[in-house]
Amino acid sequence: MEIVRMEFKRFLLNFIQIPCQVLNSGHRLICRILSYNKYLETFFRTNEYIKSVRFT
Repeated sequence: MEIVRMEFKRFLLNFIQIPCQVLNSGHRLICRILSYNKYLETFFRTNEYIKSVRFT
């Protein structure tokens, strides 16, 4: 529930503006997360869910 009630500025800092290093290696795009916060686990779980859902 904390994430739902989060202020927009805090949401941006924790979920959107994640510092990362972007590398182009061969035919892949690699993003390395450079810092940790307590919401990264939620971010990765949400990312995996979105990738698994088939939009038609």
